[in-house]
Order: sequence, then C-alpha cells, then structure tokens
Amino acid sequence: MRTLVLDYRRKERAEPWVYGLLAAGFFAILLLADRYQAITEESGALRETMQRLEGVSGPARASDPRSTKETDERLQGARQVVAQLNVPWDTLFRALEGIDEKDVGVLAISPDPNKQQVKLQMEAKSLESMLSYHRKLAENPVFSDIALTDHQVVQDDPDKPVRFNMNGTWIIAKNTPK
Repeated sequence: MRTLVLDYRRKERAEPWVYGLLAAGFFAILLLADRYQAITEESGALRETMQRLEGVSGPARASDPRSTKETDERLQGARQVVAQLNVPWDTLFRALEGIDEKDVGVLAISPDPNKQQVKLQMEAKSLESMLSYHRKLAENPVFSDIALTDHQVVQDDPDKPVRFNMNGTWIIAKNTPK
C-alpha cells in the first residue's frame, strides 16, 4: 500500500499569467477612476451652464416661437392627461352595471368626457328588452338626453337578437372622486 502524504503547509506558486491579470485589473480600475472624475467635472460644468441659462429672463427665451409652441403643446397634452385621470369613470361603469336588465348586453362603450357624451353599442334578446333598458337608462341620474339612434334584428342568428346603439349625455359631477 502506498503512503499518503498530507502536506498542508506547502506553498503553491501562482502562475505568471495570474499576476499579469491582477496588474491589468488594477490598471483598469485606475483608468475608470480617472474617467469617472472627468465625467463628474464635466457634469458639474454643464450644471453650472444650465443654471446660468435658466437665469436668463423670460422674454429672452420667449422670443423663440418654436420653443413657446412646443411648450404650449406639451402643457396642453399634460392638461388632457390630468383631465382624463380626474374623470369619474367608476360612476359611469356603476351606472351601467346597476341597470337590472338581464336580457341586454353591452358590446361597446365609447365615452367622451370632454364633451360629456357617451355612445353605447348593445344587444338585447328582444325589442321589449331594448326599450326597457332605454327607459331605465333615461331614468338614471348619471345620464340625460338618452336617444336610441338605431337598431336592427340580427337575422343570421337563430335567436334573432336586436343590436342597437344609444347616445346620451354623461353628467359628470365636478366634485365626484375618481
């Protein structure tokens, strides 16, 4: 049997390429630190320039009609987004869901909160169901001026449902939460 030699104190020498890799890593760190410092200084200079430019009086900046037009367009877009977010959508959906007419299904809702209009595409099992839904929707305080714009009986379907469209005014309370 061969003897087992356990020498835990033996020192292994690293290969020469390991020292080269260590030196390359150290050199890369130095280069990155130098580049970071240069970028930081450039950023500070740009901030100072920007602050000086922001200090320019309003009429000097407003003399460029393109910038004012772009600013006005951006502000208008922001106002539209805020207006959309402040619309009480849950009130509209609760009003439509609250109408108890099981034979009528909503196919599409096209609200226009700016004009306070809503267009509904619906399908009913019968003309009576359609008229009942129209009456209930007209009695709902969230809507006014509900009008049945068109209807047709779907002849291809064996159940012969009635597809119809309604338009109306959506009453948006100004203090209603979203």
